[in-house]
Amino acid sequence: MSADTTTTELIRILGRDAALGLLARHGGSTIHVPRDPTGHWLADELGDGAVKFAWEWGGEQIYLPIARREIGLWLHEGGASAGEIAQRLRISRRTVQRWLVQS
Repeated sequence: MSADTTTTELIRILGRDAALGLLARHGGSTIHVPRDPTGHWLADELGDGAVKFAWEWGGEQIYLPIARREIGLWLHEGGASAGEIAQRLRISRRTVQRWLVQS
């Protein structure tokens, strides 16, 4: 079984920082979520959030969305410049600037 997740769902389950950090590293991928995350890479990345993740999607293959806009705004809140965000997300600086104006 495969599930498509939304950024909103991930934020609800994991919290904003953990969800956007996961999407920044693995967005665009389909991953297997173990029923028991002990010793799994998700436990290393999410800590206690891995249990919540497994509770919601354990035993399933899920698609992690790319979520560039949300990640870009999150990086900006953390102090990254428009140029740094553009480089990291491999998009134009003008796109990032538009996001910042619209937010």
